[in-house]
Amino acid sequence: MKQPHGNPQRLIATQAGISAAVVVIDQVTKAVADSQVCGSLVCPLRNRELVLGFGGKPSASVVVIALAGLAVFAVWASHLVRRLRIPLAPVVVVAASITSNGIDRVRFGAVRDFLVGPFNTVYNVADVAIFVGLLGCGIAALCSSRTRRSDDRHSIVLERR
Repeated sequence: MKQPHGNPQRLIATQAGISAAVVVIDQVTKAVADSQVCGSLVCPLRNRELVLGFGGKPSASVVVIALAGLAVFAVWASHLVRRLRIPLAPVVVVAASITSNGIDRVRFGAVRDFLVGPFNTVYNVADVAIFVGLLGCGIAALCSSRTRRSDDRHSIVLERR
């Protein structure tokens, strides 16, 4: 997939809109869930760990680690966008989701999780968006690399003629 050509300001505005929407939706759903009683589908809690039960305590170091993770993702994603020409949207969704969970870490010292999942897991909208965004990045990268290999084969055949 190639990046859309056209007005760069429009592209930036679109990506900023996607980013803002992800953060707002995540923060609003967390605020609503905070007022709920723990049940079978929704159980609000504060997750001090970083990822899958790792990390946590003290919260300042977790914020630094999360920021480092965001920086690593940004470098990896910029490589994907430039080299493989994947769309920016899934990258923006992941970055906005990491940012929204980071807002929780700064405000509350923990991430607010509330969606009850299988195997006794609890997560939030940002966690789902991270998964979907990374899946989108992976699929776009695979499709792009297949297209590039196909284009390379065609150009080799055309050069031989």
